[in-house]
Amino acid sequence: MKIKATEIRPLPAPLSPSAKTVHLKIPLAQVTSSQLVDLKDVVIAHSGLCHLLLHMVDADQKETLIALPDRYAVDPSEPFQSRVKTLFQSSLFSLE
Repeated sequence: MKIKATEIRPLPAPLSPSAKTVHLKIPLAQVTSSQLVDLKDVVIAHSGLCHLLLHMVDADQKETLIALPDRYAVDPSEPFQSRVKTLFQSSLFSLE
């Protein structure tokens, strides 16, 4: 028996099941107030158990760390990451 593939797609990167914190690095020069409102909606839509830390980076690469309250804990699923990447084209994710 032979199987021919009609489409081959990479699997999404596995998320660490032990991740407890999501770090999101956002350049301040490119963020708008409406994006922050949209981020809040995304966070609420993907609530979970991982703490969310925002790293706001200015033009001089100085970073302000904002630890969001527990009510904004997220599920760092692929749909969550995809929505945030769409919202902030140059943001960086990391999971710890």
